[in-house]
Amino acid sequence: MYDTLEALRRKNSFVSVYTDTSEPDSFWFGKIDALDEYFVLLRLYTTTGKPNGLYLLPVEQVIRVSFGGQYEERMRTLIGNVEEMRTGLAAPLLDNMLAYCIRGGKAAEIELNDSGNFDVSGIIESVSDATVTVQELDIYGRNDGKTVFRIDDISCISYDRGPVTADVKLYRDRE
Repeated sequence: MYDTLEALRRKNSFVSVYTDTSEPDSFWFGKIDALDEYFVLLRLYTTTGKPNGLYLLPVEQVIRVSFGGQYEERMRTLIGNVEEMRTGLAAPLLDNMLAYCIRGGKAAEIELNDSGNFDVSGIIESVSDATVTVQELDIYGRNDGKTVFRIDDISCISYDRGPVTADVKLYRDRE
C-alpha cells in the first residue's frame, strides 16, 4: 500500500482512503500531503469541497484507496481552484505533526491506542521525549483542564477540522 500512496502523493491526486472494515462506505477524502513508513498525512475536504484540516493516520490502517473515479472527479469540480493548505512536513511524520500542531495553535483530536475514538481534544501545548501535554477543550471550546499521555500511544491525529467534531468521517450514502 505504501508504494501506491507514495505514487498518488507525487501526482497530487484526490483520493478516498478507507480504514474501517465494519463500515465499507466510510472514507476520508483529500490529498496525500506527506508519507513516511509509519504514517500518512491527508489534507481533507468536506463533501461540499471546502478545506477541512489534516488527518494523520497509520499506513497500516489503510485498507483501500480509490482515485480517478466519478466521486473524485465530482469533488475536483466542487473544490475548483481552492488554495491548498500545504504543511511541508516530512519524516518522521508523527514528531513533525506534533510540532506543526504546537506552532499552529489550533484544536487537535487525538486517538490513543487504536481506540476507534478521539480520546483527547484540545490544543497541543508541549511535547517532550516521551509525552504530550494538551490543554483540553470541552464541547463548547472552553478550557477543561490539561492531560498528559505517551507519544507512543498516539494512533491518529485530526487537526484544524473546524468547529464540528462529531462529523468525523465522510459517507458516500449521505450525499
